[in-house]
Amino acid sequence: MSEAKVPKLLIYGASSQVGASVAVFLSQKKIAHCTCLLRNANSSVFFEINQIPFHIATTLSDEDLKLLIQSHDAILDFTYPAGQANIILNTIKENMQNIISQMNCDQQYFHMSSIMAYGFPDGEKDLKHYKIPRTSYGYIKRKAELFAKKTGAKYNVPIYNFRLGQIHGFLQSVNTSYRGKLFSNTNIYLDGQANDKVNIIFINSLCYAIIDCIDNKYQPNVYTLINYPQWTLQELYKYYTNTYELNPNIIYQPKLREKKQGNLKESILKLAKRYRPLLETYVLFRLPLLYKKVKGKFRQTSFNDVKNQFEYTDFHILGEPSTSIIKTKCSSLKEVAYSEEEMEKLYISAIENSSNG
Repeated sequence: MSEAKVPKLLIYGASSQVGASVAVFLSQKKIAHCTCLLRNANSSVFFEINQIPFHIATTLSDEDLKLLIQSHDAILDFTYPAGQANIILNTIKENMQNIISQMNCDQQYFHMSSIMAYGFPDGEKDLKHYKIPRTSYGYIKRKAELFAKKTGAKYNVPIYNFRLGQIHGFLQSVNTSYRGKLFSNTNIYLDGQANDKVNIIFINSLCYAIIDCIDNKYQPNVYTLINYPQWTLQELYKYYTNTYELNPNIIYQPKLREKKQGNLKESILKLAKRYRPLLETYVLFRLPLLYKKVKGKFRQTSFNDVKNQFEYTDFHILGEPSTSIIKTKCSSLKEVAYSEEEMEKLYISAIENSSNG
């Protein structure tokens, strides 16, 4: 992309919180022309208010969709199908095949995944790569990354697989959650040390990373997307307490990992609990009828376990990524605070203008 050219981006899954926020940021900052593809008309008001062009997927013919895809410089895919885990992967593959097969070699495809693709088990806070994913979600995301790469190679389309850290921004539900907890609780207990690295990224940094890749500053690859330099747990909560003028008592209290030996029955139960996600992913995943029967029991067991645990204020994935990272721009506390304030004002202004009109 030349320096003077503003890229044209087609955003799949724009109804999602992240997809919608990316569209707003890129459009408001005028660093990209965004067109959004929506599954249905339920969220169309949001894009009308923000004056972002959109299409309803079900109203487009196959030929119209092909022309729409080929008229953009890059495709951002934020989709994740609903449904049973055992059919989600096939749906993802079908969608990727339909998109990538219609693209040209001078276009770029961005598959938005999450750090869950590292494959760590539910409740594991330390970020590391697992050769065999420990959850169905991790299994699906890892397979989706591979399929995107293979399909891109087949059609000579550059593929970027983004493993997104926890997404923050004023339009994200996590923002409301953090603010609510920090406001309503005197003591905030965190499972980690103040200087532990957290895997989070704000919308502005994600958007600049996308533009840098479109500008060919980074080659097609698997990247973990986090604010760079990587924030610490203390910095994350400093951002929220400073930005929203909150003053709770932050207590860093890493959870102690028990290593006591129980009787045989307890040992078997602990082993079953530990490998429950593997059983779900690699056995039940292939047996749809059995999957439906036992899914409810798994959920009830998980609910009972959670009730009996000490409740920390939030859960964080800690540690440094093992995949390549993008040195995201405008990622310091000061820069993020400024960007978030600016974008929130623009968003409120758009709503007011829409109401007045």
